[in-house]
Amino acid sequence: MPGFRVPAAEPEPPVLVQASLPELLEQASSAFASGNFGTAAELFAAVERDYGQEADWKSGDLPRRILPLRGFAELKSSQANAAAETLTTFLERYPDDRVQGASARYTLAIALRQAGRAEEALSRFREYEARHPQGRQIILALFQEAEILFELDQLEDGLAVLDRIQTGEAAESLKLQARLLGVQR
Repeated sequence: MPGFRVPAAEPEPPVLVQASLPELLEQASSAFASGNFGTAAELFAAVERDYGQEADWKSGDLPRRILPLRGFAELKSSQANAAAETLTTFLERYPDDRVQGASARYTLAIALRQAGRAEEALSRFREYEARHPQGRQIILALFQEAEILFELDQLEDGLAVLDRIQTGEAAESLKLQARLLGVQR
């Protein structure tokens, strides 16, 4: 009939399912492995929310393993500020972690940059470089540092960082990329 409208159905509230810790961890890990980072981030957060007061969480190794994964999942699902908070928590609790510390520092710097916190990101990239001079992402960190310096109108400092790439042990293609970026500035 003209003018007759069927009222829209009210959306149903989300169903909260209480899962055991192993089930929740399995779901989160599965979501992470399949690239469903938004779901993984939510599930990893639920682990801490639902089990954060348990002895396994407080005294065990669980936070050391979960927090970096959660931070990465938050970053990959466009939650840069949440990722920065999660990774900062990890690095405060485990500042000398040899397994995930380097990756957490680099990912934190990326999260801060994506969150628009350029000076904090610059500081974290420099921390990564100082603590992990042979780290897997060292050249990428240097490129990020140079870009941030250019954004902050610190042209000479940015060019100096690119020069470090060109004169260092980077692959020739990365040295060329650094030269081209320098010429563009």
